[in-house]
Amino acid sequence: MVAIRADPEFVDQNYLFAVLRSPGVQQSILNMHVGTMIPHFKKGDFEKLMVPVHSDKDTQRAIGNIYLTLSKKIELNRRMNQTLEKIAQAIFKSWFIDFDPVHAKAERRDTGLPKEIADLFPDRFKDSELGEIPKGWVAGSLQDMSFLNAHNWTAKTLPNEVRYVDLTNVKNGSISAAQQFDRESAPSRARRILQTGDTIVGTVRPGNRSFAFIGSTEEALTGSTGFAVLTPSARNAREFVYLVATRNENIARLERLADGAAYPAVRPVSIAETECVVPSEKVMNSFHSKIRPLFEKVHMNVSEARLLSEIRDTFLPKLISGDFRIPNLDGLLEDIQ
Repeated sequence: MVAIRADPEFVDQNYLFAVLRSPGVQQSILNMHVGTMIPHFKKGDFEKLMVPVHSDKDTQRAIGNIYLTLSKKIELNRRMNQTLEKIAQAIFKSWFIDFDPVHAKAERRDTGLPKEIADLFPDRFKDSELGEIPKGWVAGSLQDMSFLNAHNWTAKTLPNEVRYVDLTNVKNGSISAAQQFDRESAPSRARRILQTGDTIVGTVRPGNRSFAFIGSTEEALTGSTGFAVLTPSARNAREFVYLVATRNENIARLERLADGAAYPAVRPVSIAETECVVPSEKVMNSFHSKIRPLFEKVHMNVSEARLLSEIRDTFLPKLISGDFRIPNLDGLLEDIQ
């Protein structure tokens, strides 16, 4: 690594950071790489790197502040989403893995839940193929409450324009980008029709955690055939299906099942066969009502962060080159914050 410290007499530190992250300078750094097995640059070469520097310090400050403010907002959204997802996972685990409300009622303890929700849970257990589960619930799998790869394009039905999502665009519940293709240039793997409420899980190298929930902010997406797509049979099971399919324990199970040397993969049906308890309809409705707002907030944050990234990465080069100017910096920063 090399460490760079801005000379305050010459350049604003935030501006230097923004310039080093700009596409043009990043490409210049890539062009300096040597070596084939481990591409790297030499420190001596890096010292020769040319970067555009505005002579006006106020312009430098403005560009640096815009870039840093946008980046901080994007990072804040990411951290907020991590918190929201952990809350959803914790509630799911408490209700459907550890059965905390049922244990509490069986032991005549307070469940910690509002009475109208606590009353929905039974106060005893029964034996099942999955071990002891709450009385009135059943042992099942995701294929009992969802359809596997239910909607697909064919060569004839593929639309004229496709917003394509591949495994490389999906990580830990987040879709980083969708690639736009016309019908003729679309990859042959662009076949899965993705709809609001679907859960997608990558079948190739499942340990890479290429999974996501398709929120209402994701419009007209087409996924790779490398995804297993689970479409819940009922709206109230959308979040439940996603949380069952993407639990750490299930991803580890799929990783163990993956077969093949070059491209270890699992069959899509292995994902649909993921075992789980199937709660009563009333408990499922209550869980859906409680978790849906968290998922909606996550996808609103994702959509906002994506827009901010596009603004930042589109206008940064124009600001640095002087092709674009910000007449009211303070007002813009207030709007972003």
